Amino acid sequence: MIADYHIHTRLCRHAEGEPREYVERAIGLGMSEMGFADRLPFLGGWQPGHGIPGDDWSMELAELDGYVSLVQALAREYAADLRILVGIEADYIEETLDDTARVLGEYPFDYVIGSVHIVGERFAFDHPASRDRVQGYGIDRMHLESLENVERA
Repeated sequence: MIADYHIHTRLCRHAEGEPREYVERAIGLGMSEMGFADRLPFLGGWQPGHGIPGDDWSMELAELDGYVSLVQALAREYAADLRILVGIEADYIEETLDDTARVLGEYPFDYVIGSVHIVGERFAFDHPASRDRVQGYGIDRMHLESLENVERA
């Protein structure tokens, strides 16, 4: 079975193309299943502009309903050709765990991808705008802290 469950839409601010194009490409490749998994909005004051560079990191909370509705509509439309799942990618941020759990519980996600993109004091280590900070932060420190966050998640 060929499948992909980590597909972003433009709502994540760093993907290109239209969701329908992804679906049609998946069908063309003979995939039997796919899942969209845009990034869950940052919660509790972690929205872009609050220590995370740029507005190109995740969708906004006000866009979440539309994202879920869009994927569900595509799933219905293409049900005869391809199974489409509604997923979400949720960053592990200790300070927002309760809010994250609450929001995840409000939507019918088929799956959640846990991710770690932030270490230390709001250092978004893999964001392109943070490249210059990596050396100063320390590569070993960055890797160790991200692994510790993965373990906690």
